[in-house]
Amino acid sequence: MNVLYKCSCMSAEASVTVPDRLPGSDIMQWMTAVQNRIGYDHAARSPLCRASKMEYAKIPVEDGAGIGERATRQ
Repeated sequence: MNVLYKCSCMSAEASVTVPDRLPGSDIMQWMTAVQNRIGYDHAARSPLCRASKMEYAKIPVEDGAGIGERATRQ
């Protein structure tokens, strides 16, 4: 899935691809992976930025699914 994020050093949102979270898997482990992906992407886009936090991240949520999960389709 694609997560949008923005740092104060950026004029617009950026998108980073992250793996879907498996149903029932640990949300904290998944969030750590998302944070790492955003961190690597941001460092590549803005190598001189020294901000310690981003403005926001937008994680898409589908009806019938948990955070980071895809809804099951029948």
